[in-house]
Amino acid sequence: MQFKKNQFVGQPDIYSVSIQQASTMPQADGNNTSQFLPQQSSTLETQNGTQFKVPVTPDALVSVAPTLDARKREQVLSYADWLASQAKYHAINDSTQEINNYIQDASKIVQVGAKEIATFAPFRPELSALQTFTTKQVVALCILGLLWLVSSILFPLHVFTIIISAITLMYSSNIILNMIMALRTFRGTSEEHIDDDVVHALRNADWPMYTILCPLYREAAVVPQFVQSMRALDYPTDKLQILFLTEEDDKETRDAIRALGLPPHFSIIIV
Repeated sequence: MQFKKNQFVGQPDIYSVSIQQASTMPQADGNNTSQFLPQQSSTLETQNGTQFKVPVTPDALVSVAPTLDARKREQVLSYADWLASQAKYHAINDSTQEINNYIQDASKIVQVGAKEIATFAPFRPELSALQTFTTKQVVALCILGLLWLVSSILFPLHVFTIIISAITLMYSSNIILNMIMALRTFRGTSEEHIDDDVVHALRNADWPMYTILCPLYREAAVVPQFVQSMRALDYPTDKLQILFLTEEDDKETRDAIRALGLPPHFSIIIV
């Protein structure tokens, strides 16, 4: 059985891009979080020279997480699906080529009518506001205007009553909608909160790689405080890269960073 491009074998779940990555993931702590993790062995598959584990089925994942309620188990499966699809996509596809293609599309000069514009992003005419009205919209407005004019001549009182009623209804609906939206802001936040049990159940998932860029210039005094904040990040260190961007003449800041004896995911870059 082979993986097809952008397609999984069976139902996607937790897997690792390589055996080495799987072996370096954090182990379960003393909170017995290992009960959330599938323990079945998985068949190895190869695609374009990249080795994958065929993920266990969602039923297997749920069966080893008996302490999670139905909502949390659904969250675990959803996040595992998303993480697996993202990791597999980036492992198989050439992200460098995608970035170069995006840069080329974004740097093109686009001809819109008599204007030449630079959008600094791939141009999609159907989503552009450069064209205020489409042909269909203009035709529809002309028909409505003509109907309004004829109706105003034939039935002036009725048309006036309907227009006033429509305007009143529109403003009243807008006020009610604004009040509902304002009240909802006091009831919660737009941020998505994830329970710790769900995160523990996903601790062996293939989390994406993140790079944090930290520009520093003559800030040796704040380096210890900044490093303490970076170390407090609850994220697998093998998936985290923290780069200190320093100026060539700022030896003092680099010495302060080196004096802390930081782990390998911290690096100094001279710009």
